[in-house]
Amino acid sequence: MHNSINGINVARQLAYIKQKYPQFETELSKSGKLLLVKGALKPTARSCNYKFRIEFQVGRRPKVYIISPVLIKNNIGKMPPHLYGDGSLCLYLPRTGQFSDGHWLGDTILPWVSLWLIYYENWLVNGYVWNGGGVHSGKIEDY
Repeated sequence: MHNSINGINVARQLAYIKQKYPQFETELSKSGKLLLVKGALKPTARSCNYKFRIEFQVGRRPKVYIISPVLIKNNIGKMPPHLYGDGSLCLYLPRTGQFSDGHWLGDTILPWVSLWLIYYENWLVNGYVWNGGGVHSGKIEDY
């Protein structure tokens, strides 16, 4: 099991997610270094169910992907803002302390996915204006 000196190891993250979100599938890699979380979120009563996958390793940015439905491009073929080049969601500004290995995924990343999806749905109906704020360069960066 991979431990972080100042952080929360993946086994503890897994246990916390199982307790707080029992409806999600969780899996620890054979090496014990990679946590996978799969599930569905419905951010509002009018939203559809979004299937997602989270990949987390201590010392790396959690990668969150929307599996279905496929994210829609705008009218000129651009993907929504706040996506990295690999298609994962940009949920926070790296290297600012908003997220680190000392934060629980279940208290930060998972709620932020729902919030990102709300901004995405608003982007679709609001003339492709992102009202979620933030800064995004499109580069994949570890925190």
